[in-house]
Parts: sequence; structure tokens; C-alpha cells
Amino acid sequence: MALDKLNNKDLNQNFKVKGVWWIPSKEDKQEIAGELIYENGHITLELFGSFEEDIFI
Repeated sequence: MALDKLNNKDLNQNFKVKGVWWIPSKEDKQEIAGELIYENGHITLELFGSFEEDIFI
């Protein structure tokens, strides 16, 4: 689980964590694989797929 991988990280080091991600407020949880990247004070989430288009409406 990605959360377990994040527990050993701090913001003084760069890291990458692969995991399964979703939008918590969405009733039908759609999971998408991706990688959370923390480098030099910037956070990026790269998803290997996409959520439904209407999820942001």
C-alpha cells in the first residue's frame, strides 16, 4: 500500500512512491495506478491512466 511506503519518508529527501490512487469524495471509487514524486520541494502525481471526464464537473 502506498501509505505504508510514505510513512518512512520526510520532506528533507526526494522520493518516488508507486501506488494506487483515487479521489476520496467520489462515491464509486475509481482506482488508478500512478507514482507520487517529491523533488526539491515540488510534488507531482503521475497517473498511468485517467479518471472519467465528468469527475471534475
